[in-house]
Amino acid sequence: MHLRNLQASWNSYAKEDPMWAILTDPEKRGNKWSPAEFFASGQADIDKLLADLELTGVRVHFDTALDFGCGLGRLSQGLCRRFSKVHGVDIAPAMIEGARRFNQHGDKCTYHLNPAADLKLFDDESMTLIVTVITLQHIPSHIQQAYIQEFFRLLKPGGVAVFRTLSASSSWRFFPPRLVDLLRIAKHRGKSFMGAYGLSIYRVVRFIREAGCELVELKISLCYESRYYWLATQYCVLKPG
Repeated sequence: MHLRNLQASWNSYAKEDPMWAILTDPEKRGNKWSPAEFFASGQADIDKLLADLELTGVRVHFDTALDFGCGLGRLSQGLCRRFSKVHGVDIAPAMIEGARRFNQHGDKCTYHLNPAADLKLFDDESMTLIVTVITLQHIPSHIQQAYIQEFFRLLKPGGVAVFRTLSASSSWRFFPPRLVDLLRIAKHRGKSFMGAYGLSIYRVVRFIREAGCELVELKISLCYESRYYWLATQYCVLKPG
C-alpha cells in the first residue's frame, strides 16, 4: 500500500466515524463515542504510561512531546497536561482538522499533516518523549521501519520513545509483505480497509542498537487482529545523554 492509498483510507474513516476508527470498540461503532469519554480514555492512557515509565526508573523531562498518528488528538490532549509543548502528526487531513477542532490547549498543542514516509518537518533532537500505540501496525512494514528510525533521530539526549508494533505469529510471516498487501487491496476492491502489518522484533532491536539507543523495556502480548494472531510488542527506548 502506498502512502496515498493509506491516506485515502484513513481520511475516509475520519469523515465517517473518526473516534471508532481510532478506538474500534464494537459497541461504539456508528459515531457512538462521546467526546468526553473518548478523550478521557486518552488521559487515562497517558497517566498509565507515565506511571509505568516511572516504575522502570526512566526520568521523563516534560519538555516537548510527539504524538505520532495522533488522529483526533486523543493522546495529545492528555500529554498537554504535563508537557510544555505537544506536537501531533497524522497522515489524514480530516483527522487533523478534527484534532484542531477538539484542541483545548491553544498554541501549546500543534497538529501537523504529514503525508511523507519520514518526519523531516521536525528537527533533529527536538523531542523529549515520542508516543505511538496503535498506529504503526496499520502501516506497511517498510514504511514502519522508516518512521521508527526517524523517532531515534528526533529524540533529545535523555529522551524516550514508546511505540508498539505487531509481529506475525502465523504462517503469513513467511509471505513477502508487499504480496500480502496486493492481495488485501484486491480483496477489498479499492475500498478503505485497516490493514495489519508485522515487523520483526529482531529488526526493531537492530534499529535501536544502530541508533545508539537503549532498549529499556520490551512488553509482548497476544493480539488478535482480523482473522490472524499477532504478537503485540511495546518498546520503551531511551536515547542516552
